[in-house]
Amino acid sequence: MNELAGYRIALLETRMADELANLIRRYGGTPVCVPVLHEVPCVEAWQIGKLIDLVRAGEVRMVIFSTGVGARLLLESAEQHGYAADCLAALRQTINICRGPKPVAVLRRAGVPIAAVAPTPHTTDELITTLHAWPLQGMGVALLHYGATNLELINALHTQGARLYELWLYRWQPVADEGPVRQLVTALLAGQIDALACTSQVQVRYLLDTAHAMGCDAALIETLNGRVPVAAVGPTCAAALRAAGIEPAVMPTHPKMGQMVQALAHYMDAQRLAAPPEENSHEHNSAR
Repeated sequence: MNELAGYRIALLETRMADELANLIRRYGGTPVCVPVLHEVPCVEAWQIGKLIDLVRAGEVRMVIFSTGVGARLLLESAEQHGYAADCLAALRQTINICRGPKPVAVLRRAGVPIAAVAPTPHTTDELITTLHAWPLQGMGVALLHYGATNLELINALHTQGARLYELWLYRWQPVADEGPVRQLVTALLAGQIDALACTSQVQVRYLLDTAHAMGCDAALIETLNGRVPVAAVGPTCAAALRAAGIEPAVMPTHPKMGQMVQALAHYMDAQRLAAPPEENSHEHNSAR
């Protein structure tokens, strides 16, 4: 598996940066890791206590889990603040809906029943469709956000008549030192990076915001539509790229990092084979 041999692949991932970098290496590529964001826990004891009280009072009957990180932080914070048993008891009384398999794994380990999981590719669209199976008019619904505000989901829940209680367990914040991100923008424009892999829509926005601050966002968009192909892990990330004027060259059938890297490897190898003989060697990368 050397389809990425000689290629430098830029990665913006933070939490699973090592896993993603190892996938790139498995295909012979060189990962260039430049995390652009980090997760900052922000859940407080009173938030957990309020959620428990709302469930006990019958004011919240459904809980929506957007991410595995959110589910894990809820349970860990409940334990830290002495609410573990009460929190688990509350969740065992509610209709628990998961956007994808990651919160499912967290909840199942804790013995929390799951009423439904949005089907692949586990985007907001599938989640909204899944929620149509429940009569939400007048129902209290707790929404655990995923680091940012999901306005599309909020609007859909309001349209269905749900009484919404929103809970932010963590926020995405830019990394403290933006120097490496600026260096990445410069490297992309200079042809020193062969492909870019994106695993969340927030990464896309922050990278382009950085380029805008540098006065080269238009040039970066042009580069990412031409010389440097972009891989998107799934349709949500791809939609953010398209909204910014960037057409992703690669998107896997299923929104998983391993499948994204595999699809990128096949794409890059096909591009190499299709290149004219004088361009069919990537020796220039080793000289960069």
